[in-house]
Amino acid sequence: MNPILNKKASLGSYLVGAYLFSVPAFSYSETMNLTFIPQVIAALVVMLAIFDITKTGKFNLSADIKLYGYFVLWTVIAFILAGDWTYGESLLTLIKIGFIVLAVSQLIKNEKDFLMAITIFNFSIVLVYYFNQDLIGNLQKATKVTGDDRFAGTLTNSNVAAMYALSILWSGIILLFSTQTKTVIKVITILTVAVALWIIVFSGSKKGLIGVVLFALFTGWLFIQKNKHSFWKLLLASILALALISLTLYYVYNSPFFDRMQTMVNGDTHSTAHRIYLINAAIDTWLDSGKTFLAGVGHENFKDMNLLGKYSHSTITETLVASGIIGFVLYFGSLFFLIRKFNTLRNLTLGSRHFSTAFFCLMHILLFLFFNTAAVMYDSRDFWPLMAVMSSYGMYISKLDVVNPLTNLI
Repeated sequence: MNPILNKKASLGSYLVGAYLFSVPAFSYSETMNLTFIPQVIAALVVMLAIFDITKTGKFNLSADIKLYGYFVLWTVIAFILAGDWTYGESLLTLIKIGFIVLAVSQLIKNEKDFLMAITIFNFSIVLVYYFNQDLIGNLQKATKVTGDDRFAGTLTNSNVAAMYALSILWSGIILLFSTQTKTVIKVITILTVAVALWIIVFSGSKKGLIGVVLFALFTGWLFIQKNKHSFWKLLLASILALALISLTLYYVYNSPFFDRMQTMVNGDTHSTAHRIYLINAAIDTWLDSGKTFLAGVGHENFKDMNLLGKYSHSTITETLVASGIIGFVLYFGSLFFLIRKFNTLRNLTLGSRHFSTAFFCLMHILLFLFFNTAAVMYDSRDFWPLMAVMSSYGMYISKLDVVNPLTNLI
């Protein structure tokens, strides 16, 4: 028997999954005094990755993750060049995340590793639900919900809660579509997806609500793509896709915070004015001199250079003002290569069982890129490690001759 068929999920994938599980469960709420748990697991992930490199003599890093590593390194250099080291502790956090991302990519070697890591991550919402069950119960019983009631709980921020829940939705959809997922896991996943949808709706996050609609559109399109070669299957898939999209739109429209979507369309003058000011201030600061154009003003130093005392609320302008055009190119170059990789794999795997996973990885990366336009995400403790998990999975399937039907068994 082909040894590839006997591969089991590695210890590394369990550790990566444990890290991804621990971040939303323990990292955001300092009041629980459990923030040390993700740090301990992260240290184990990095040490195991170093051991793996020493043992195998190989780096399991694709170009996109290498570029992210170079971005972190350049941000450190740009910070030193700036000469203002006020936010050194925050920079240290980014450095840690850089090591974690590289280590995660090193440890995910095959499809079973990928599925194990995201399965453990998906189940993190069970603990998040447990920690927030009183708040969730109160919101469910409330006869009237106002903007002040937006769900955040132990995730501390409504937008963070929504983006995390969207990642749970993504991992859940992959597990439900995968032929490698056991039935009992699929049953549990239906529950985790339901909780994720509830969190997104009650977070009131515009990005989250848009993300749900996009996932419904992508899933509907996938139904149609997978069944387009048979008229009757195509007809049934089209009906299912239309029903899913209609149900999602109805769900979003009837959410207690749909008025925030209307506000986005009509324009929130106060919020928009602040964001426009920060964007303009960031660009003006970036273009102030040749030095700032190339290397920026240093990680988070822009906070002390504008009247609002805030970061620029966009990864686009924040990378420019913090690390210059070099940092911007390295960071978004990493995302560009990730998108290009999975767009290629989407076409290459069409007809194989890897197609739906590659397709939803591409969609999740595009959503992450969308988040980057309206939030600062380059030091995300959970999203970038997830990018590394996807990157290594993509590197694995890119080495398979997935056009050959026999490889569908791999």
